[in-house]
Amino acid sequence: MRGKVAAALRLTRIEHGLMVSLAVLTGAIVARGGLRSGDLAAVAVGMLVGLLVEMGVFGLNDYFNVEEDRVNAPDRPLVRGDISKPEALALSLAAVALGLALPWYPVQLPAESTALLYSVVALDLAYNALLKRYGPLGNVAVALSTAAPFAYGALIVAPWREVPLRLWAFSLIAFLAALSREIVKDVIDMPGDLAAGIRTLPHMLGPRASCKAAACIMACAMLVSVAVTPLTENWAAYLAAVSLTNLVLGHSLSALREGGGTPSRSSLERFRRESLAGMALGIVAFLSSSL
Repeated sequence: MRGKVAAALRLTRIEHGLMVSLAVLTGAIVARGGLRSGDLAAVAVGMLVGLLVEMGVFGLNDYFNVEEDRVNAPDRPLVRGDISKPEALALSLAAVALGLALPWYPVQLPAESTALLYSVVALDLAYNALLKRYGPLGNVAVALSTAAPFAYGALIVAPWREVPLRLWAFSLIAFLAALSREIVKDVIDMPGDLAAGIRTLPHMLGPRASCKAAACIMACAMLVSVAVTPLTENWAAYLAAVSLTNLVLGHSLSALREGGGTPSRSSLERFRRESLAGMALGIVAFLSSSL
């Protein structure tokens, strides 16, 4: 039983779900400049929604991509047989369904936030079923869904007209960072994607040019993160936190320069690990801007 639970948590990437929950909380705090007692229940529900939906979407991603993962990620739970396809499908659909139902009961969340939630879930499902096969379009879809939790959290506590500019800037930073990571993931996944008939950006431009593009996009995210400092409330705390974030992200970029600009799989995996840590620190930086 313990092994099955561990497999389910690996399948659904619970660490990503926890980051989404933190991003929802951050969006709410940034939008309000803090949290009011009357917002606590709604924000808590929003964080749970983010966790469940992210876990469900990741589970469905593995369900649809099991053949590619036999080449690209043979250690994934579905490929190893740690969890069956019917079990993965049932678990993932249940998580998504519960996430979509929670905004209505026990606390009804604002219509704007729920509309965004449903739109992003539709985009994620479209990616899993179809958009991944369209290369850059799939990358943009994933990046948009990564940036959305900040806006979702903000819309739980404030109408979109009252959401401060810095929140949209934070969403842009998340979008750019996620887009960079997705391009590198496609470089890593080239063998399995090719076998599955999926033509991604690295198949169009080549791995070296794709890594350069990913590095430029991540560098843009880092530049925007510094440029937005004057818009923050607690600029000193934000600047300190975002400087640490950019140190981690900058170090991750060194992996893309290895091998003369054509890094090995291990270097690309290092970039993915370190950039994910940098994005987690980025959420903390965004949160610190309003504390």
